[in-house]
Amino acid sequence: DSVLSTTTHFVLKKYKHDGIILEDDDDDDKRMVVSP
Repeated sequence: DSVLSTTTHFVLKKYKHDGIILEDDDDDDKRMVVSP
């Protein structure tokens, strides 16, 4: 009853640093395919 609001923070994985790709794991992509 006393909660006024909530928030969500995301920590994103760094995949580039100064234009250099850190990892090249195209075969290890575990994301789901989403289509409209």
